[in-house]
Amino acid sequence: MAAQALVAFLLGGPKYIAALQAPLAELKLMPSGGITLDNVSEYLALPNVIAVGVSWLAPTGLQSHQDRKAITQNCEKLAERLAADTNI
Repeated sequence: MAAQALVAFLLGGPKYIAALQAPLAELKLMPSGGITLDNVSEYLALPNVIAVGVSWLAPTGLQSHQDRKAITQNCEKLAERLAADTNI
C-alpha cells in the first residue's frame, strides 16, 4: 500500500514519517510539502519513503517565464546532492 503524505513538514517532517514505519510497516509514503534541497536526503533515506514531491524544481514563476536554464540548474543541484549522499 502507498500513500502521499501532504505537507510533510507540518506533520512533523522526517521524524513523523519514520515513526509511521513501526505500526504501518507495509505503508510506503511519498512525502511532499517542505521538502528542500537541504532535507531531501533525510526523507529518501527512510525505508518507508519511495519518493518525494518537490515543487521547487520548477516553480510556477520559472515555468511561466519558461526559464529552462534555472529549472535545469535546480535539477542538477538535486542530482548532485543525491549522487553525493551515501545513505540513499
